[in-house]
Order: sequence, then C-alpha cells, then structure tokens
Amino acid sequence: YPVGTTNITWTVTDDNGNEAQPVIQTVTVTDDQAPVIAAVEAINTTADADTCGAMIEIVPPAATDNCTVGNVNGT
Repeated sequence: YPVGTTNITWTVTDDNGNEAQPVIQTVTVTDDQAPVIAAVEAINTTADADTCGAMIEIVPPAATDNCTVGNVNGT
C-alpha cells in the first residue's frame, strides 16, 4: 500500500442473495524514515588573482530516502 490512507470496503452475499452490511477497513501507512544526505568534504582554496574571493563550483551532495526525495538545498 502507498503512503497515506486507503479504505477497503468488505462485502459478502450469501447463496440466497442476502447482502451483509459493508464493513470498511482503513489502512494507514506513514513514512517515518528521514532522508539521508551523503557526506561532504571541506573546500579549501586560495583567492582568485586580483580578487578578494574565489569562483567555486559547488555540487549538491546526493540524498536518498525510502520515498521520493526532494531537492538538496544549501544555505
């Protein structure tokens, strides 16, 4: 069953065509597993020539989860 709530309606009819009152069973699946972000390493570099800073390409680390994982955000 997927994460969320699913209702199952159970019915039965006997050989004489008599129907029982339907019974509803609720199945609820929750996702309690937090996503995991891959380890990252420190970046140490020197300033670019004639600049008080450096142009660095930062690639977000990979993330995994038992369900769909969103975008990895850095601040």
